[in-house]
Amino acid sequence: MASDNHIQSDILMEEEQIEPSDVVASENTSDHEGFLTPDAMSLSNIKAMLVPFYPGSQMMKLKLLHGDSPLQLYCSYLKIRFGVNGKFLDNTGRRRLNFVVDLNPSLCSILEACDSNAQKLSVDSGSTSEWNPVVNPMKGFVNYPNARIQ
Repeated sequence: MASDNHIQSDILMEEEQIEPSDVVASENTSDHEGFLTPDAMSLSNIKAMLVPFYPGSQMMKLKLLHGDSPLQLYCSYLKIRFGVNGKFLDNTGRRRLNFVVDLNPSLCSILEACDSNAQKLSVDSGSTSEWNPVVNPMKGFVNYPNARIQ
């Protein structure tokens, strides 16, 4: 039985190419209205702000903006690998489901800018919690950097 557990922890991550299906309308339609591709975004226009969790709430949540609009990102053809790996455990010691996304450089820059702005807002608003980056760049297995999404 012990060897079965060892084998299960060495399961390779599955690969899935996410591509638009035939049902999805072309990029020139209103299906992507309000969404920007990474190349159409300006890093200097990314802002983070605190907004009420719901109308009238005293609890606040973080909201990311691109200029004065909600940051909505559209990125087609992402290559995603996922699986359970014994190297990554939750706080109870169970193996975690992991997602690794191959990122083109412009998407990586956008995600890092979002994370940096969110971290700064968190610190500026008085949080003393340890910051865990949303994206951890890893040395890629392909031409693009990749990241483990937590």
